[in-house]
Amino acid sequence: MSRPTMIAFESRAIQRIGYDPIDYELWVEWAGGDTYIYALVPMSVYLDLVGAKSKGRFLHDVVKPRYPVRRAE
Repeated sequence: MSRPTMIAFESRAIQRIGYDPIDYELWVEWAGGDTYIYALVPMSVYLDLVGAKSKGRFLHDVVKPRYPVRRAE
């Protein structure tokens, strides 16, 4: 498994996000430095995240409650 290209955002909650369209995985590097991988995330949700005014709020409200997660190694 390789890390997708990560895009940096100005956010208090997250540093960078990336998306693997083949495996439908959303990679999130949080401000504390930990990276988590959310599985089964549709491309539309990733695009909504990129366009969200508050990336942290979107992740908290939409992604975290709906998609399985694991910590990246």
